[in-house]
Amino acid sequence: MCEKDFEIEETGPARGEDEAKTQVRKVKKKKKRVKAERRGVCHVSRVPPRMDHVKLRQVLSQFGEIQRIYLVPEAVAAQMNRKRAGGFRGQAFSEGWVEFTKKSVAKRVANMLNGQQMGKVTYFLSMTSFSY
Repeated sequence: MCEKDFEIEETGPARGEDEAKTQVRKVKKKKKRVKAERRGVCHVSRVPPRMDHVKLRQVLSQFGEIQRIYLVPEAVAAQMNRKRAGGFRGQAFSEGWVEFTKKSVAKRVANMLNGQQMGKVTYFLSMTSFSY
């Protein structure tokens, strides 16, 4: 009987360590969830031609810290028609989402840039629509 009691005592702290680890994981998940609630996402309904995620980040980073950018590639049929007609040969994007670290920054960017021309001379004729 002494051996069984000894084995139980050894496994007892291990269970406590596992419970402590799960508690730490829960706390980390909760912190991530809280940070995710503070983020703001802007929808870009029209991405100007020749603009990719690097240029979009460069233009929008002046307003605040950007977390992620996702751009939807142009449809294959539309891309083939554009290339056949002698247009831009590179990758084009139809729409996208920009995630800012703060909701207030995302709202401000959406209000400021909605319906405005983006970028410099190469994007001069391109009007974009931002929404929060």
